[in-house]
Amino acid sequence: MNRHRNMFSDKTMSDLKTLEKLEIDIRAKSKKDIMFGEGYKYLINLSSLNIGLCYIQVFVDRKIFQFMPLLTNISFDMHCRMSIFPGGHQSLQSVRQLYVHHLISVQNLSYFNSFTNELKRTPIETLTFQKTFPNSLDYFPWNPISESFYNSSLKKLRMTGNKLYESFSSSKLNAPPSSLQELNLSSNRLYMFVLDLGNIRKLNLQKNLLGAFLSSHRYKRSRTINSKLEYIDLSMNHIEKLTFRIFQGQPNLKYINLSRNKLQKMTFRVSRLHYLRYLNLSTNNFTTLDKNAMENFDVLSKKTSFIVNLRNNALHCTCKTLPFLKWTTKTKVDVLINDNCTLGDGTIVSFSSIDSIIQQLQKGCTTYTSLIIGLTTVLAVILAVVVFALVYKYRWIEML
Repeated sequence: MNRHRNMFSDKTMSDLKTLEKLEIDIRAKSKKDIMFGEGYKYLINLSSLNIGLCYIQVFVDRKIFQFMPLLTNISFDMHCRMSIFPGGHQSLQSVRQLYVHHLISVQNLSYFNSFTNELKRTPIETLTFQKTFPNSLDYFPWNPISESFYNSSLKKLRMTGNKLYESFSSSKLNAPPSSLQELNLSSNRLYMFVLDLGNIRKLNLQKNLLGAFLSSHRYKRSRTINSKLEYIDLSMNHIEKLTFRIFQGQPNLKYINLSRNKLQKMTFRVSRLHYLRYLNLSTNNFTTLDKNAMENFDVLSKKTSFIVNLRNNALHCTCKTLPFLKWTTKTKVDVLINDNCTLGDGTIVSFSSIDSIIQQLQKGCTTYTSLIIGLTTVLAVILAVVVFALVYKYRWIEML
């Protein structure tokens, strides 16, 4: 007599032969319940499995997915605690993507090492940890991951929504796996980050706390050779300024996202990034661009089609910003700006009439400049007369 109970009958499963994606809650409440029994062998087209609510902890052993050998994508939702037993890699021999929230005993380094050691024996390419690591870990999760996947097929690693803080500040951090091309560390409350970028082409550090650190430090370990990085996202990091050499040693950069920060001025150099296509400076505190920034961008525009996004900045239309306004109408750079700008008296005007604004400012600024020159000349003459009078006065006093 079979003591184990399948969650669904074979008849139910056999009617779903064309199913490719399955979302399911694990409602097994005892060890006698089989999570994915023999009936699943009928799902010959099933490649994606999303496990949602789990009434029990899920341990991936060598038999759990034995009747679903073609599974390539497996996702464990936030309401499911899971781990991988020794030998569990045998039921994951087709997996390419694994998404997990809660790992059992994640605080224990030996358990986490066991988890990564099992995964390295699979053909996994994308691994995601979301809200997996608490702030009370006694180890940096990066090193076990980089060590286990050193010679592997892992291409994309996503660790988002965690509390990693200073996990990427240690000089003892290992280099990334040579296969790794995309690293997403967004929303981890990181306030320090330095790493050998290896072969990483896409780095996402969005929504962290790196502003103070990046004002005087680089995120790329300086002693390493030129990186292959093409995409960097530093948006939403409370950045007020960046160190001048922030992008040095990254000649392949094509896309830089600095949006939603507090930048007021270009304190960093991009003129040597010959492949740069897009610089996102939207939603910052820019009122204009200075001469050095405009020259930097013009150098780039001679070598490539280049876009700079300045939307959602409080751009000004004043005598001080007149050189910038003229530049936007003449440069080869594709400048994305607001629909409006602010005059010196606080009036909001449309950028659609930029030529008219420039003409008005030129007249007003010429008059203003002439007035300043006139006043300066008068003051200089008055000062000269006063000085001459004082000299003349004390000369007669000395003679007496």
